[in-house]
Amino acid sequence: MEKRNRRIRNVSLLAMIIVLMGISVSAAAPWTGYLTPQDSTGNYGQDIGVELGVTYDDTGLPYGALAYQVDIHFDPECVNITGADFSESPFGAHMFTPYEAGVVRILEDNYTAMTPISAGTHKMAVLTLNGNYTDACDCDIWFDVEWCVVSDSDGGAIANTYTNGTYTCTPKTNEVPTADSLSISEDIRAPSGTYVEVPVHVENVRDAPVQGIRLRVDYAESVLNLTEVTNGILTSIWTNQELGEDGHSIVVATGEPSDAIQTSASGSVVLLNFSVIGTLGDTSPLDLSGIELSNPEGLIGTTSGINGSFLISSSMGSIEGTLTHACNGSAIAGVVVALVVDTTITDASGNYNFTDVSPGDYTVSATKPKFWDNSTNVTVVVDDTVIADIALWLKGDLNDNCVVADAGDVVLMLQAAVGNIPGNVRYDLNENGIIADAGDVVLMLRAAVKSIILW
Repeated sequence: MEKRNRRIRNVSLLAMIIVLMGISVSAAAPWTGYLTPQDSTGNYGQDIGVELGVTYDDTGLPYGALAYQVDIHFDPECVNITGADFSESPFGAHMFTPYEAGVVRILEDNYTAMTPISAGTHKMAVLTLNGNYTDACDCDIWFDVEWCVVSDSDGGAIANTYTNGTYTCTPKTNEVPTADSLSISEDIRAPSGTYVEVPVHVENVRDAPVQGIRLRVDYAESVLNLTEVTNGILTSIWTNQELGEDGHSIVVATGEPSDAIQTSASGSVVLLNFSVIGTLGDTSPLDLSGIELSNPEGLIGTTSGINGSFLISSSMGSIEGTLTHACNGSAIAGVVVALVVDTTITDASGNYNFTDVSPGDYTVSATKPKFWDNSTNVTVVVDDTVIADIALWLKGDLNDNCVVADAGDVVLMLQAAVGNIPGNVRYDLNENGIIADAGDVVLMLRAAVKSIILW
């Protein structure tokens, strides 16, 4: 429809800033106060915030007690002013009330001493405007200079001016909403006898807003039972979520246009709460169909569905890993690997595994003669395998060249014994808790001449 222009004529702004309560101060030099709403644009049915500013050109407003009343005019066929936020205003207590068709009134009735206002622009209020016309329209947020009146503490008039603002409402659209896709994740897993929450995700909404969504999800009823649907992230304040008696049809919607999903939004729109009733290894499709996206005018669009899948998994987890030489990374066979609940031995490739491990935190320990013991901490989760590789150091191989008690190892032990180097637990060959003591030196020297094996 052709864009309509409306301008309010013969309307008035009653903008009176009056000195009250008889506090006596000398008259100030004239100043100019500008009442200025921001120009703004909004959509049909959409709330937007519009600042109403007051600009003082004087060095300050030195009055001790003030009150004001401002009548704001607009075209109610184009826009409604539904509220005002005064939280950032310096003027004290405020009231907002609809006055008559096309007029709202804000006023300050603090009547108590107020801190002088500095020169500059101050935020009197943030008005809430809501587009009210289904076609395009413009209107003024109108201030009439004839009624912009200010008096000083002696009752004298002070000049005051104003600047009108405009509001443009974009037209009601005939385009239907759509999106890149509506999807369920692949490879969702949970054990039998549990509950699982499956999000349905919309990607890149277009031609919004979207105020209602209907869809159908098909699944194997011998594996899953859809017990409830709840809000997703993008629909967190929507008040209507319905699951059909068939257990497959779903509707989520809101009666508030301001809560609708906007263009470019992505996120979950509904959460499917399933009980898992099948047995281990059972699978089910999670197929979306019949997708409908509705805008506030009830126009229906759609999008493609990306299907998911579900598997009934074990309630247990597993641990696996490889034992290797710290000096060169080669595999170590025959290592005893211990878990609190089990013990195993690495194969020829240095590999081990523990299956059917209850979820929780564990320490995996590895031991073998001629090597220093080592361990690592792991967390086991349901239906997952945690990898826990462990490296072992040869006893007596201080220089990490995979040769035990060679000349280099002897030199390092002697250097540590006289404090030239710090050493570490691997220098404690007699395992008495003292690094590179006389006993450790003797054991290293004996191993170097093959009179003992460092076990």
